[in-house]
Amino acid sequence: MNIEVSVVAKNSQGILTAMLVDYLHELGVDTAYPYLPLYWEEPERHPYFILVNGKVAGFALVRTLSDAPLFEMAEFFVAESYRGDSVGRAAVRTLFKLHAGAWRVSTMIDNMNGLKFWRAVVPADTPVSRIEEPGEAPYVLLLFNTSKC
Repeated sequence: MNIEVSVVAKNSQGILTAMLVDYLHELGVDTAYPYLPLYWEEPERHPYFILVNGKVAGFALVRTLSDAPLFEMAEFFVAESYRGDSVGRAAVRTLFKLHAGAWRVSTMIDNMNGLKFWRAVVPADTPVSRIEEPGEAPYVLLLFNTSKC
């Protein structure tokens, strides 16, 4: 199985939009994702497809935050038919190499599969912080450096 990460060209935005709808639905979110167009307008945003044998199997939306820099996994999704085959793990390793340094990953507090996945791919000593902000759903935050991966 050949797993790759590829920058999403603007003319492929429709494919990403369709996958994003499935991803948000799976998370129980029924609102639009207003930030997607910014991934082709702002240089600190990086849209990627996850490819398995040349076929789109998922996506990752990475942001470069201004803190030194700090990379953030804004969204990450592997289609259900590709789960359990280490596709997500391989894609994350590639992304961590492309954007080496300090990272921030968060997942919704009730997304147990997401938390389990991220705990398996970040350094073992990464602290897990529960964050509750007014007007926001609680989430889990992981801060780490890829030099430990």
